[in-house]
Amino acid sequence: MIRRPVIALGSSCSTTSNHVLALHFLVLKNKTITCLSSLDWDEHWTSKQQLMSRLARDNRVVYVEPPRTLRHSLSGRQPSRPFGLAPRPQQLVVRRPLLPLPGNDHSAIIRHVNVRALRRYVPTTCDVLWFYTPRSVELIALISARKIVYHCVDFHSEVVGDVGEKLLTRERQ
Repeated sequence: MIRRPVIALGSSCSTTSNHVLALHFLVLKNKTITCLSSLDWDEHWTSKQQLMSRLARDNRVVYVEPPRTLRHSLSGRQPSRPFGLAPRPQQLVVRRPLLPLPGNDHSAIIRHVNVRALRRYVPTTCDVLWFYTPRSVELIALISARKIVYHCVDFHSEVVGDVGEKLLTRERQ
């Protein structure tokens, strides 16, 4: 269970103050923001990249893409857009984590091993930890952040089957 306050933004976690909170974050200056995204930087452009691009004008942003497993890397599947084509502000760094084991959604043991591997890709401290998926919840304990934002832009509980239920449980954490 998360012991620090988490600000939830977005349609699937909406509150009446979401727009005020979002505006507050857009005026951040000289901060370090770690974004645990659910979408590659160079995939189709969405509010995730747009927001981090804007925040990177006045802040240092570490954009952590969704992790891949070794199996994924060996498959030869390439992103729909080659890495590096989307514009990147000077203060934005993109990290592409590699996990040692597949099956993160099915096993707490595998998740534990993979979270340890992810430590190499995420800063240990930041002013704002911003994440988009409950799959990132285990990383919160590893990162010392002054503020934590869970930006709910997808209905993760709508994933069919057992995985959807597990994601909903992790989202509630």
